[in-house]
Amino acid sequence: MHKAAQAKFGQQWTKEALELSGEPLKEMRARWNPIMATVLDELSMAAPEVYHALGFRAALARRVQHELDVDKYMQEWFGRMPLGIQLGDFMQLRPATKRSLCEWIDETFTEEELNAAGESTASELGRYLFRDSFTHVVQFHGTGRFSPCRDGQDLVQLLACMRQGRKLPDDLWTKVKAQEVDLEGNDCRLHDDRLSTGHEGAFIWEIVSRLQHLRAMRDAAKAGQRLFYVQAVDQYANNVHSLSRHDALEALQVVNLTNTGLLMGMVPLFQGMQVRLSANVAKNALLTRELLGVVVGIKPHRREPPRKSEETPSTEPCILQYLPHVSWSAWKTRS
Repeated sequence: MHKAAQAKFGQQWTKEALELSGEPLKEMRARWNPIMATVLDELSMAAPEVYHALGFRAALARRVQHELDVDKYMQEWFGRMPLGIQLGDFMQLRPATKRSLCEWIDETFTEEELNAAGESTASELGRYLFRDSFTHVVQFHGTGRFSPCRDGQDLVQLLACMRQGRKLPDDLWTKVKAQEVDLEGNDCRLHDDRLSTGHEGAFIWEIVSRLQHLRAMRDAAKAGQRLFYVQAVDQYANNVHSLSRHDALEALQVVNLTNTGLLMGMVPLFQGMQVRLSANVAKNALLTRELLGVVVGIKPHRREPPRKSEETPSTEPCILQYLPHVSWSAWKTRS
């Protein structure tokens, strides 16, 4: 929702700050003018001020083509959008440190009182915009998300304790602890192909980045292949200053890939590694994004110092000092 509203880091949420002009307004018009329906999901986690900003800027973008009076944006939802579908489970946790969209503020507060309570005029307007947007409401009872088996119901109980801040019952805590993988022992789950080849995910980059490396280490060991680490060539975004050695080493350890152009500081590679093409830098090559493939060979740069392979096992990780001169990949299409 932040991205759709073109909200920036440190964004101010007043209507004056949300006004658009120039290239940002042109981009919003190109995106919003042709739209006939808007679907918003996970609204229980949406910050009210962001919801308001999106509705206001949608009206700004659609004003000329749809002949709108922007002063009526609170009555003409998202720039007189013909169809709107809004989804959310408001029994879930609300946004951190904020009230959710459905926690109405029915009284009239001064701006000073709202700020003192950690709220803003924009938050209040977001709730009013949300409340007045409905013509029909469909309420779902029950869920098909959880299995009716014992494990599925244990998960329901676990989530209920988390939402309500209650201590887990001893029997449930014992079951949760039993799910921990024993990396030192002979845990059978470590040898289950269904789990070892599955996808892993997390909510924060500190975990995602570590999972990326653990997965590469595990897969390389299973394939009996040496793991190579390729160091990123970092530079300042403005290309004016050069990085000192200290800064370069610090940059390699940044785990939030949002701050590094979605590129890893140290890229793990091994022969047989599964890969996916996310960007094609060879413009003349007939490759499309999201192609799947496997690494079939890695040729170090000609200046790479020779390794004494006879003194180290072939599976010992190797940190390359130069970018590989050639890396071959055999691409395969999705089935």
